[in-house]
Amino acid sequence: MNDDLEILEALFQTKTGAYRVCTAMYKNEPCYCVTHIRDSDQYTVLFEYDKEILKAVIQRLKRTKMTMDNKKSGSGFIFKFHKTSHEAALSLRTFLWAKYNNLPLKKAKGLNLELSDKSSFSSGIMDMRKANIYDAGGTSTSGISVISHPETGNEFIVAHDRDRIECMDYSPELYQMLTTRRICGKPQKCPDNGRLCVRIHFAQCKDGWTIKNLSRFILLYHSYFGRYANYKSGAVTRFIHNIPSLENEVGTGKHCAHLNAQSWNDCKENLLFMDDDFNQKMSNYASRISGAFEMLPIVWRSGNDYRILIEWSKNGEHRYLVCNCVEDYLDFQETVFGVNGKIGNLQINLFYRDGRFRQEPTPKQSAKPRCNTEPPPDMDTILSELQEWSNGKDRILQKYQESPECFWVWRNTQNPMAIDVFVRQILRML
Repeated sequence: MNDDLEILEALFQTKTGAYRVCTAMYKNEPCYCVTHIRDSDQYTVLFEYDKEILKAVIQRLKRTKMTMDNKKSGSGFIFKFHKTSHEAALSLRTFLWAKYNNLPLKKAKGLNLELSDKSSFSSGIMDMRKANIYDAGGTSTSGISVISHPETGNEFIVAHDRDRIECMDYSPELYQMLTTRRICGKPQKCPDNGRLCVRIHFAQCKDGWTIKNLSRFILLYHSYFGRYANYKSGAVTRFIHNIPSLENEVGTGKHCAHLNAQSWNDCKENLLFMDDDFNQKMSNYASRISGAFEMLPIVWRSGNDYRILIEWSKNGEHRYLVCNCVEDYLDFQETVFGVNGKIGNLQINLFYRDGRFRQEPTPKQSAKPRCNTEPPPDMDTILSELQEWSNGKDRILQKYQESPECFWVWRNTQNPMAIDVFVRQILRML
């Protein structure tokens, strides 16, 4: 028995008592259910807490017998209404879908109806409430919307599930994939890391699917979809079908990293594949820059080449630098925060002509404290920060295109360098 399910009052049972319709609580939410006991095991189908739906289910059970079939594929079980002289046989799932969507039963038959969350199957529970059932052969914009930047008109896709929101650059192909249920399931919040994940159907077979963080899927799209874009037709299908081989190409141990540590920002200039070791060491450094200092890192790409461009600011004055690889970007952050000891004990003192002086905080001293328990930002906060980030990203890319000489190259402090070169590099930051 699943601890999340509490069956309450029995409202109806068939003549033999084999099937009962009851009120229930599932994960502290009210619903109705149909239950059946076979060989001392209880099987339960949950459906919407809607009196009209309840009435329709009971009326059908009064007219039609019901049976249960176990699916040998391991995908749960199914309750079916028998055929009568006036009504065709159909599954409870199809019946509920038709009622939820005000469809004639004939139009609902034959659809490839799937459940988003199947985690309760092992407990003999199938959650067929409206929010958990979808047409795997159709399209659904549930949890997916498109917004425009108020100044530039640039469009972004916003995906959300419960309190989790993630944003990405809009493209027709990406939007098509995320809203076509035979390709991708509805993005859902992952219980392990709190991020959105997506179920990808790359082949028409029992094991032809994989679950990935939404950000990783987005990065795969931006990294490899261009290979298929020139096909006159079938580019999306070819890309999806090749997801396993593309992952092999990325290589093992490669994580999808968010450069500015904002995991809700899945825009392409904020994502980069990097070794897990580097990703873990960077922690959330980039988001902790505070006080007089600001930092905005983005990815610049040209073919297979990439660089990390950084707009570093002190008291609103911008300086620009470029890291040619992930190792250099990690070294930059560890130097700024004094992690590698290069400027760990640095003090900044400003001296006046009259002999007075005052101390200014270093980036390490003015950084926000590390916090792993911050509540997720709401939609208004995210959209505001997305617009600000987008403006900064456009500014940096334009600057690099027009005046690349203004970007000084960060020299990895782990490599041998003359002391005067090191000092000049640090002074440029401070």
